[in-house]
Amino acid sequence: MRLHLYIYKVAICLCTVLLSASCTQQTVYFHTEPVDLQGWTRTEELHFLLPANVVADSCRAWVGVRCSHAYPYMTLALEVRQQAAATTEHTDTILMQVYDAYGAMKGNGLHLMSYTAPMPLHPIDADTLRITLRHIMRADTLKGVADLSIKVDRAIRQPVRKHNQ
Repeated sequence: MRLHLYIYKVAICLCTVLLSASCTQQTVYFHTEPVDLQGWTRTEELHFLLPANVVADSCRAWVGVRCSHAYPYMTLALEVRQQAAATTEHTDTILMQVYDAYGAMKGNGLHLMSYTAPMPLHPIDADTLRITLRHIMRADTLKGVADLSIKVDRAIRQPVRKHNQ
């Protein structure tokens, strides 16, 4: 009987430690927009609206893409446009490596391969931040892109250690 009580207490302690460790990274925003697998045209833009609590100084952002094996190119070039107000706009380019030099897909997954790339967040003075994604490949229509997502996490600041000299 005491052994069962001991195992129960150890299990509770272990669960508490694991749950507290999993909560160290706080996701502030995560949204996915689907793309037609038959083709994503260059003029088709995907829009994401981030809330006001997303602050560039305290957050990190990623762009996620899922591609099928029908995607024909080694890389994927994306234009990321961030607009906070009618006058404030920042444009960045993100290049994702989809296939390696030997023709093997580099992402994670089976049927749809996932890729992520860091995205810079620019400081905003407005209530919302509108992010627009579109591809900037030479081909007008891309086949094999399933969806794109944006994820924003609170950055965990590590204490700076000073070394005595």
